Formats: sequence, structure tokens, C-alpha cells
Amino acid sequence: MKRSARDTSPPTRLWRQAGSVKGIKGLLALPFMFVDPLVVMQQWKRDIYYIQLQAPKPRKVECHIDIPSRPDFYGNEFHGEITRREADELLIQDGCYLVRESQKNPGCYTLAIRFDNATKNYKLYYDMNLSQHYVGDKYFDNLDDLVADGLICFHVHLKAPGYIASMNTGDDSHYEESPYMRYRKEITSRQEKPTTLEQSSPSVAMMRHNPLIAQAGILRHGSSRPHSNPDVTGRRPPPKPSCEPPARKSVLQGIDVSKFSSAKQAGDWMDIMQQEKPHNFKVTTFKSIANCWCEFCYHFMWGLIQQGVECQDCGFKAHKKCSEKLPNDCLPTMKKLKRMFGLDLTTLLRATNKSIPFLVEKCVEEIESRGIHHEGIYRIAGFHDDIEGIRKAFDLDGDADISEQNYEDIATITSVLKLFFRQLPVPLITFEVYPKLTAAVAKEGKSVRETISDLKSSLIQLPTSHYQTLKYLICHLNRVSLAKDRNMMSAENLSIVFAPTMLQSPLSDPIAAMTIGRTEARAIEALIIHYASVF
Repeated sequence: MKRSARDTSPPTRLWRQAGSVKGIKGLLALPFMFVDPLVVMQQWKRDIYYIQLQAPKPRKVECHIDIPSRPDFYGNEFHGEITRREADELLIQDGCYLVRESQKNPGCYTLAIRFDNATKNYKLYYDMNLSQHYVGDKYFDNLDDLVADGLICFHVHLKAPGYIASMNTGDDSHYEESPYMRYRKEITSRQEKPTTLEQSSPSVAMMRHNPLIAQAGILRHGSSRPHSNPDVTGRRPPPKPSCEPPARKSVLQGIDVSKFSSAKQAGDWMDIMQQEKPHNFKVTTFKSIANCWCEFCYHFMWGLIQQGVECQDCGFKAHKKCSEKLPNDCLPTMKKLKRMFGLDLTTLLRATNKSIPFLVEKCVEEIESRGIHHEGIYRIAGFHDDIEGIRKAFDLDGDADISEQNYEDIATITSVLKLFFRQLPVPLITFEVYPKLTAAVAKEGKSVRETISDLKSSLIQLPTSHYQTLKYLICHLNRVSLAKDRNMMSAENLSIVFAPTMLQSPLSDPIAAMTIGRTEARAIEALIIHYASVF
């Protein structure tokens, strides 16, 4: 069975071999010479799993009397308008349950469950649109599953109160030893043991062990622009060579650095990988027992449905409480993301280990190789079906053949590039930077030097991934504008095309948006014209 890079731990591997239904019995059924269950599962804390197995099973208390007021969505577990005392007398052992109608509020229903020699009563609801029963925030197709899930939760809280308390205090974390962190370390740790200085500064460690990245300089936190400080040894930096050394076939942080074309690109990538990325958690139902283990505390995630949360970007699984304690260190994978269009830019770059989106680089290279002199470039739209075909190829395969043999019309390629930026959930020039950037060109009578200074100070606040991609795109548009005598696309014309793609006005009023639209175009035009000074 094919497994992902992060499913490398023996427990996960063996759980999958045992199957989602057989559980412990399935593990014991594996070849003796291959498995010692106590050794195999020593990493995962299986107490909660055993507690779930011991939880009482649901037992429906049937009513054999015909009750005219019985709703269609209840069966013979419905006992009509009986009192709490009468319900208590009918529930004779743990796991028994019934549904009764409120005597004070007709049409309101109560679920009565027997657990730990006591009757628990809960308001019971039914969603007509979903055709599902619910008590809290979990929805079930039938009452048996709802009660079974409730009994498991009751039993876990009864038998493991210390663990439940530790979830709130964070005293039971094994995050650093989790399979996810082991995978991260394969990507982000050096093969050599770091020195004291390197332990205190990951950036220094990476630069010391790789001349290509060391050349990029010590990077400021949250910025990809290098300092002009001395090197880490205290000596003055050596003179900058006229040409950069060839990329060596070595592995930095699990990544082949020969893919970088320059030291600066390597430094940009390093800065993006250090950028904080929060996990994108979503409440999930884990159908296989192999996936029901919290990778933060190592305990079993109990229940029948919605047992925990899973990060949609990297696959980290945890209890909902445990997920609240995780740092912003998500390391996305394309296997989980499954697309390129419509992704957050930082997420995409971290998942692909790139400093510039691969799609953007490929489209720009194709455009500059055969279309930079094409009249009306970027103003003319391509064929919709061809654009969609390229988009689907990039989303499904991570690549697309956009050569002239396949797509003769260069407008199709330019339209794909514009579509990529238009579908970013956070615009290339972010909402936070938008007002500062437009303000830089809004005031009349400013000198060129003042305008450039204001543009630079606004862009420095962009996330590294956005800054580097914007710089790459504006550099390309600058080259396109230099050929305006042939392609008829000056910086002003290009800014009119790209301003709605790169910026989004927070104003909803169409008249105000039209006015600010001119300012947006002026801002992009200024970036194109003064590219060399701004970046």
C-alpha cells in the first residue's frame, strides 16, 4: 500500500495493516515474527482506546403501545408524555435509552440515557433538512449512533479524568516527538549537530553550512531584504564576487539547493520557509482506527464521529483542545492541497519549496520567450476552454505543457497568469498594505524621490512570499513596458490591466471604487516605472 512521507511511524503502519475494523485483534493477527503489540504501540498511548472499547453499548427501551403523537422520525424508542420518574424506572441498566415528550412543552423531546447508575436527560433535536438527530454540535443519522457516541464520551470522562484535565493544561504534550515533527525535522534540520550559536539562530546555522545561502546575507525576521552586517564570525564580509559560484549538489534542510539559480533566491526561499504559517484545522470524522490518534498528546481520539480536527494543508491530526496549543508551524504538502489555483501564496510556496510560484515562473518564461513583442499583450484575453484546460492541468498534475506547439495564442498563457493572481484568497498586495500603497501615489505634487520612498516603506510590510512574487511580476512587467514601441503596452496600459488583479479595494460603493481604481492603477504604474529603485 502506498503511504505518504509522513506516515512513517511503525504504529501507524501497523494500524493500517490491521485494518480499520479489526483494531487490536487485527494487530494480533499479523505474523508473529513481525509484530510485538506492546513494542509496536509503545509510542501511542492506548489507554483511551481500551476505555472506549469498554464503554456501555446502547440499548433501546422499546414502547409497545401505539402513540398517535409519535413523530415520523422516531421509532418505538418514543414513549410519549411520561415523567422523569417513569423514564427512570424503565431504564434499568447502563446503556439503556428512550425518548419522551415534554409534558409542559408539547413538541419538545428529551433523550434519557442510563449511565453509571444514573439517568441523564438531554434536549433532543431533529434537523428536517439533513434528516439527522443532534443534541450538541454533532449530527447523527440514527439515535443508536448518537447514544453510542455519548456513552463513549461519558465513559472516557469517568475513567480518565486526569487525562481530560491535562488536555486543558498542556502537561501531556509529545508534540516534539510526533510523526509530523519527525517529518518536519527531515525537511528542516541539518545533518550535522548544531553549535551553540546555530541552536540560537536557525538562519545562521543554514548559512554556515551552505555557501550559496550564506551569500544571501543574514535575513531580518519577517523580511526577505538582507542586512549589510558583518558575518557571524565578526569579520567584515568578503568582497562580492563578480559571478556567483555554481550550485553544489548538496542537501540543505532536506532540499536540493542546486535548484536555486542564485544565492539571493536561496535566501528568499529560506526566509519564506521560516515565515509563520498557522494550521488550517477542520473538524473531521476519522473512519479508520489508524487515523484516530492525536499527534500532539499521542492519545486516542474517542467517539464515533467528529473525533478531532485535521489540518487541511499538512494533515496534522489532533483533539480539538490539543489543536489550540499548536504553534504556527504548518508545513503544507501538495498531496493535501491538491491544487495550485485559489491557494494562499505562503501555503503554496511552503508546500512546493519555492520562492516564486512555479506556475508564475513557467508562464513568464514562456511569455518572454515568444510573446513579449506581441501587440496588445495582457490586454487581449485568451480562449476560455484553453485557459480552463491549463488550469486543470496545473491543479491535477502540478504542471502543464504551455509550449507554442500546444497553445499558439500567447493570450491564453497571459490569461492563465492573470487568473492565478485573481484567484488568490489574499491579494498579491495584501489588504493591510493596500491603503499605504495607494496613499503613496494619491497626493499631488510629491517628488519622485518621495513617492519611491513611500512605495518602498509600504511594500516592506508585505509577507515575504508576497513581496518576492510581486517583485518578480513587476520586473517582468517592466521588461514588457520597455518593448512598448512594438507591443503597444506602456506601463500605464499594463497598470490598468493588472491593478484589479493585484489589489482589491475594501470599498463597496461603486462610485468610490471607480475613483480609487485610478489611484490603484497609478500605484502599479509607479512600481513598473520605478522598479529598479523600489525593489
